[in-house]
Formats: sequence, C-alpha cells, structure tokens
Amino acid sequence: TIEFSGANYTRIDVFNAIINNVTGAPTSQTLNQSNETGNVSIFGAQVDVSSCSNLTSAGTTYNMTQSVSINGATCFNVTAANVTLDCAGFSVTGNNTTGTYGVYTNQFNTTVKNCIISNFQHGVYFNGATNGTIQNDTASTTYSNSIAIYIVGGADYNTIINSTGNSSSGYGIALSATSGNTITNSNGTSS
Repeated sequence: TIEFSGANYTRIDVFNAIINNVTGAPTSQTLNQSNETGNVSIFGAQVDVSSCSNLTSAGTTYNMTQSVSINGATCFNVTAANVTLDCAGFSVTGNNTTGTYGVYTNQFNTTVKNCIISNFQHGVYFNGATNGTIQNDTASTTYSNSIAIYIVGGADYNTIINSTGNSSSGYGIALSATSGNTITNSNGTSS
C-alpha cells in the first residue's frame, strides 16, 4: 500500500504468506514488513494555489483559487518540467518593478493558461523554455521597455494561442533568438 499526502508519501509493505503447519492446515503469517518515508512527484497531480510561489513539482497542474499580487518580486517561478499553471480567470498583479515577471519559466513543457497578468517587467517570460503553451492569457504592462509576453533565448517550439499582450512602452508579444514557435489567434500591441 502506498498512501500519498501532498508531495510526501509513506510506503508500507506487508507480505503475507499462506503456509502449512505441521498438521497440514493452512495458516497466515506476516513474513516481512518495511516502512519508508520521502518525497515524490506525482505526474498528473492537481494542486490549488492561493498565493505567489515557486512551482516545483514535475507533471503537476497548479490551479489558482483567487487573484494574487506581489510587490518587488516574480509571482510564479516554474522550476520543474511538465507544469501547468491554470489561473482560472484570476489575476496576477505586480507593482512594475525591475526584474519581475508574472510567470517565469526556463523549463520543458510549461503551460500558462487563463491568466490576467499585469504590472510586471514581463508578464509571461519563457527564457529558454521549450515545447510550452501560453493559452487564453491577457498580459499587460506599463513598465518602461517592458514586454507583456516574451519568448527568448532558445525558447523553441512554443505555442501562443488565443492570447493578448499589451505594453505601454515596449512590445505586446516578442520573440527573440528562438525558432519553431507558433502564434495563433493572438494579438500583441504597443500603446
């Protein structure tokens, strides 16, 4: 039996055997038992998120349960592969500070969807992240020389779909030093 509690697990193995006693009647006996505790990444796990945080578990979908805001820092930093952030229409808000991002990733197969992101240097920032998806997002920024949706530095084979990027003094959507990316039904504006 393996019981999961969050990102931790407890493993309990109990081996039973049917043996014959001297009279030939079967009897049950426990032969071996071991206990083990540690960390595990559960592919396909669902985690509720109610504040800005590092998204560290591979193969996990993080579901926002409310709007979040942060001052002077990046809100969501993806540090594992195959991560999905589903904002469920909630907003992610910063305070226009240098070096801050609504969502930052350099990981394989990151999906950012259904987010309303505003007031960061870059709203969604894929820096070397490959094979990801930016879907149904609205990102806007008023920071000087900012980019609302930014794919850069070898961030190849990503898809931007049904998304909008708006920057008041930079680019709405920008791709730099990348290849194989697809933009579908999306708009980038500089106002």
